[in-house]
Amino acid sequence: MEDHLRALGTGPLHLFTTWEREAGVPEVAVGVYTIWRRADVGAVAAGAGLEQLVYVGYGGRSPVVEAATKGEARSRRKVLGLRDRLRRHTRGQRSGNQFALYVADRLVLPTLSQDEITAVTEGRVFMDALVRRYIASHLGFRWVETLDAKAARAIEAEIRHGRWTHGKPLLNPLE
Repeated sequence: MEDHLRALGTGPLHLFTTWEREAGVPEVAVGVYTIWRRADVGAVAAGAGLEQLVYVGYGGRSPVVEAATKGEARSRRKVLGLRDRLRRHTRGQRSGNQFALYVADRLVLPTLSQDEITAVTEGRVFMDALVRRYIASHLGFRWVETLDAKAARAIEAEIRHGRWTHGKPLLNPLE
């Protein structure tokens, strides 16, 4: 677990704008990811400037994903796992995505002017678009693959409880 925690805290940071080309997340995988708010884009490109751990999660909890990672036959056409979870976060759609809801409420809303809030309430600006833009401009992630969902949940719990050097995540800590 220590190697996984180290990689999630100090491994390569992947930008949400280029993650599908550059992050190397397998099509089918069970794993854990940490999401970080960047201090500024230029610093992150050079591998520095991380401001804060904002979220931790995992993907691939279904038996179908776990079977597929072990090379067993799949019973569904589409396998949902770590890659799919990150893809959904990138889109910034709040429906069915707790991460996007947290980003909207805690990170985007405080940055909006009264005019921008009015534009959202009148339907001239879409909140999901603002969330997507925020994620692309301010957030990056690290990921690790795990053997199964049980291992992924254990790592996620350690981080959410703050049992590592980077403290608890801003958006989904546990007591």
